[in-house]
Amino acid sequence: MRKYISAAVLFCMAFILVAEAWAATGPHLKIGDVFPGFFLKDLNGNPFYLREQVGNAPTRKYQGILFSFCAYTCKPCRKEIPELEKLGAKYQKQGLGVILIDVGDNNKVAQSLAAELKTSLPMLVDRYGVVLDLVGHPGLPHTVLIDGAGKVRYLNTSFSEEKAIEILTGLENEIKAVLDAASGASSR
Repeated sequence: MRKYISAAVLFCMAFILVAEAWAATGPHLKIGDVFPGFFLKDLNGNPFYLREQVGNAPTRKYQGILFSFCAYTCKPCRKEIPELEKLGAKYQKQGLGVILIDVGDNNKVAQSLAAELKTSLPMLVDRYGVVLDLVGHPGLPHTVLIDGAGKVRYLNTSFSEEKAIEILTGLENEIKAVLDAASGASSR
C-alpha cells in the first residue's frame, strides 16, 4: 500500500512539474496574431464581447483597441494607467478604444482601483485571469494594441518611469499606424 501511495505522490509531482513547464513555455501572443475572442463584464455588470468590438461585426465600435491588463496591487499599472488615459483622450475621436482589464481582483476591488486613479477608462474584470492566460503572459502590466480586424499590432509586458517615454512613443506610433490604416480602408 505504501508503494502505491509513494508512486501516486511521485506521479502527481511529475504531472505538476510538466504542467508548470508547459504553462511557462505555452503560447504567447505575438505581433500579427489574432487576439483571442473573449467575454467579460465591466464594473457595472455590462457584457463585453470582443467579437462585437472588432472585425466585420455590424456593431463594431473601434478602429483599434488598446487593452491594458492591470491589478489593484500592481504599482507599475498605477503609473501606466494615467498615461493610457491621455492616449485614449487624444485618439478616441479617431476610433481608439482604451480598455483596462483588471486581473485577479473582484468587482469591488477593481472599482476601488478605478476610483483611486480617477480613471474614466472602461474597466473589465477578469477575476480568475482567464483572458490573461489566453494571451500567455502572466506579468502585469501587460499592454496589447489590436487593429480593427483583431490582429495584435503592439505588445508591452512592463512599464517603468525610466522607460516611459520610449514605451509611450512606440505605442503612440503604432496607434497612429492602426488608425491611419483604418481610415484609409474606410475611405476606399
